[in-house]
Amino acid sequence: MGRGQGLPEKVRRTPDSVVWQPGTRLFRVHQRAYSATEFNPTLCDPHFGGSRFDGTENDRYAYLYAAPRVETALAETVLRDLPFDAEGNPRVLPYRALEGRCVTELELVTEVRLLSLMNEPARVAVRQDSWLAHAEAPEYPFTRRWGHWIRSQAPWAQGMVWPSKRDGPYPAIVLFSDRLGQPGPDACAPCEEARPEPSHRPAEVLRRRPEPSIDLDDEAGVHWLEQKLYHYDVHVGAPPN
Repeated sequence: MGRGQGLPEKVRRTPDSVVWQPGTRLFRVHQRAYSATEFNPTLCDPHFGGSRFDGTENDRYAYLYAAPRVETALAETVLRDLPFDAEGNPRVLPYRALEGRCVTELELVTEVRLLSLMNEPARVAVRQDSWLAHAEAPEYPFTRRWGHWIRSQAPWAQGMVWPSKRDGPYPAIVLFSDRLGQPGPDACAPCEEARPEPSHRPAEVLRRRPEPSIDLDDEAGVHWLEQKLYHYDVHVGAPPN
């Protein structure tokens, strides 16, 4: 169906779900100025910027993206819209995309019930197809709108899980603050990098693992990142002088 000409009136069968258990390990790429377990309260513009399933003024919730594989978390975050060239050279990841960012390993403290988009029957249950999980950034306003409609059809869904666009078939997830007893957005903040002060501290849904975060914008972090993304044909560009 893709983005379609409009939203259906309702689902025809109960959407598929999967329960992830306490102790499930997850990786998150985030700005190190903010807590690794802090849900992002930024309400994205309905039409511009943002990510696949962000909250907007039309459906207000804070959100947190993560993945069980560190490569998936990295690919979903820093490999977006990274082109190949005609000469077969490695793709160049601009250093500025890493500034202020780190990777932290987390684990679930409570079980969470996720709406599954992992296969075609699961997507058909919400009147969709692979487009919803694989649409590129220019179509994120439409994936967000579909995500909001799907949430309205599944009030039990505490998040969604789908096959990564850039590291399939491995899963990526988003968690919804309003379905997990988390603090929500205070106001509609602009999208992009501007965010409110870190006053939104989630209850015990996630906790940090004891391993230290990895800064992606220092020499050691860049070396680690290039090793992790070696098979993805990625080289980090030089930092600015």
